[in-house]
Amino acid sequence: MFDTPKETTDDSDRERIKIKTMKSGVIESRPISKPRRNFLGMTPGQRLLIAFMLFLAVAVVGFLCLLVTQKVLIF
Repeated sequence: MFDTPKETTDDSDRERIKIKTMKSGVIESRPISKPRRNFLGMTPGQRLLIAFMLFLAVAVVGFLCLLVTQKVLIF
């Protein structure tokens, strides 16, 4: 009725599971964690903040260029 874990796991499961034998002879198995893929080591919130700051910088520089060339007047 019950199969042993070796018989129920397929090759893909065996590749994902790291088996470690301890000194007492007990086998401990845990899934191998995938490395987190953060762009430039930043979290999504940090990337959003950087993108927003870049947007504001471009908008301010563009507005200042319009003021200098007198395409837009303040008054």
